[in-house]
Amino acid sequence: MKLSYWIATQNDHPIYHIRRRTRKAVYEAIETSGNPRQDYSEPKKVEVVYTDGFDLMDACLSNESAAFWER
Repeated sequence: MKLSYWIATQNDHPIYHIRRRTRKAVYEAIETSGNPRQDYSEPKKVEVVYTDGFDLMDACLSNESAAFWER
């Protein structure tokens, strides 16, 4: 299976990155965030391939580099 989404990164901390199902939704979220547009990167598409829900959760949580597939 494959999870696809769009992300616009923010300079302060990964918790402030905007992730949405579509690029348009990312742009809308940036506009309503209250932060200047230049605080965010251009949205990019991320695709994560996994075999089942547990595999996806394990990829997210199991090791130090797991959260860096978005780069």
